[in-house]
Amino acid sequence: MGTTLDGAWSFSGSFSGCTGSVNASTGAITVTGLTADSGSVTVTAMKRGYASLTAVYSLSKAYPGPNGEPAVVYSVRPSADVIVKDKTGTFTPASISCEKLKQIGNSAPYVTTEKTLKYQLSDGNLTDYTGAVSVGSATWIEFTLYEGSTVLDRERVPVIADGKDGIDANLLDWIEEWNGNKTDVGRELIISPRMVAGKKESSGKFTGVMFGRDMIEVDGVMQTGLFGMKNGDLTFSIDAQTGDAFFGGTVLVRKDAKNFVTMNYKDTDDWGLKGVIDGNEDKPVFQLGSVNKIGNFNITNSCIGKSTDRDNPTAGMSLYEEFIKFKEANRLSMIGSNVYPLSTGLKGVARFINKDYNRTLTNYGVEVDVSGANENIAIDILNGDVKLGNGVVKGGRYVLKYTSSLSGYQIGDDDEYIVCTNSSKVDLKLPATPKQGKTIWVKQLGSGMVGIIPQGNHKMYYRGSNYNWGLINDKSGGVTVLAMITFIGNVNGANCWVMNTMDVAGIKFGDD
Repeated sequence: MGTTLDGAWSFSGSFSGCTGSVNASTGAITVTGLTADSGSVTVTAMKRGYASLTAVYSLSKAYPGPNGEPAVVYSVRPSADVIVKDKTGTFTPASISCEKLKQIGNSAPYVTTEKTLKYQLSDGNLTDYTGAVSVGSATWIEFTLYEGSTVLDRERVPVIADGKDGIDANLLDWIEEWNGNKTDVGRELIISPRMVAGKKESSGKFTGVMFGRDMIEVDGVMQTGLFGMKNGDLTFSIDAQTGDAFFGGTVLVRKDAKNFVTMNYKDTDDWGLKGVIDGNEDKPVFQLGSVNKIGNFNITNSCIGKSTDRDNPTAGMSLYEEFIKFKEANRLSMIGSNVYPLSTGLKGVARFINKDYNRTLTNYGVEVDVSGANENIAIDILNGDVKLGNGVVKGGRYVLKYTSSLSGYQIGDDDEYIVCTNSSKVDLKLPATPKQGKTIWVKQLGSGMVGIIPQGNHKMYYRGSNYNWGLINDKSGGVTVLAMITFIGNVNGANCWVMNTMDVAGIKFGDD
């Protein structure tokens, strides 16, 4: 690309020793006054994407000579108005020279040896002129004519560089870097600069934001992306090559001012994910990080719940890998694949414990209510034994008791089968208002006797006589006694029960 007429430049000027103006569009200089014997006008030409160009124009007053003699004016005349550097690096002209001119009155100026001529390159010092000068890497050369220390004239010659193939000429360094980072995306060139916005702290470290290619070094590798710094420390980053993101502050996702989720890092004791509803920041609905909770439930690698102690929980619900546990005071329920501590060696899938101290109310372990079908089965034991310790099983057909504390038990209208393993005597009270034909089976498995006590005006009938009680008192040679007790209605003026032992002796009757 050669030297051609170019547009879209703007001009400005600065005046020294004189006054005037510079036309911003054309660059035309207007001098309205010369306030000293000599002055200068520095004109700067600017265009976006190009290096600024400057030219200096010198002025001096021409005083009449003594006794009416004509005025004398000295000036400089460079051998070229501009130096062009083509794309191969060749200068035209290869060097530049300058002449000193003297003009007397209205006569034509001529070359003179008077006065002192000096020159200065843009990257050099002021030097005495002795002959033609090569500009080298300079962007301009300036010639100045002196009389002593007084400047008589000054001319600056710019160096204009042609662009290389496909590259604009005379770009500023940072523009060249932008241009070198351009990226072809979809057949369109996108400039991809490296940009930094921030400040240098008094410590000499950077605070601000930067983005671009090869911006910072991490573990010996230059990173490309978006980065935030505070006093030289990384506060956030988005790595364009890996997609990894790091945030050292707080990330907020909010519905409104009272409902939001935060992800933050303040210090080693306060970091992670937190969800807040209705502004209750002190009671978040969940936390993951330095604190791990869902509501009031703690989260560990093996448990979610109020307590992380699997063998002795404090209170509330806890969900473990093998089971779920509920605990409140002396009440405990557990369901899972194994609900016994490993130290016991036992295996079980459910435990229900209620040892709450209660003088006036009833404590329940498990309540099962099944109804509404042709057949309603509350518990179906396919295999295994029913083992009773210190409790009672009551229901529509059975009462089972394995200790002597059953004494005085009132048999219900729906009870049909009672097993007694007591070691001392116990009494069972028969129903007070039974239906005709009501039958109750009582089996004596323990060594203690079992008393059968009719209620109200009811009696025990045996071989034509009425008695106040019956007694199961013998295993009869080691064979357990199974007694069948049936209500037969009015006999001898009283409502009577009969008791038989299915061909096994071991019962008696009495009135005392």
